Amino acid sequence: MSVYRFLLPLVAVCGSAMAAQPEASVSSEALANGQYRQAVSELRQGSLDQVNDPARLINLGTAYARLGDFANASDAFRRAMYSDIRYDLELADGSVVDSRHAARLALAKLAKDSRKQTAAR
Repeated sequence: MSVYRFLLPLVAVCGSAMAAQPEASVSSEALANGQYRQAVSELRQGSLDQVNDPARLINLGTAYARLGDFANASDAFRRAMYSDIRYDLELADGSVVDSRHAARLALAKLAKDSRKQTAAR
């Protein structure tokens, strides 16, 4: 099994299902560098298959969340969670999980972060 690792806050692609796709299809160097608006722009570009890729959607959700746009972040995470496409992803901590599980983890973290932000106001 081949493993693709990216400089991403959340996910990288693992396995042969995505072996033919270039790294840029799901990753954004801008995301890794904290340039979240640019990351959103980059991650929203591409063919329909590319923009609906679970890893790409999770990274898009991460960029939205870092911008404080919880509604769009939630939408991206939910689209990844319910995607017909699924495969294993490597999280930033090195663990490998199913893409739907990774999306659920991201959505749960978003809900927690959103509650913290609301409580701080």
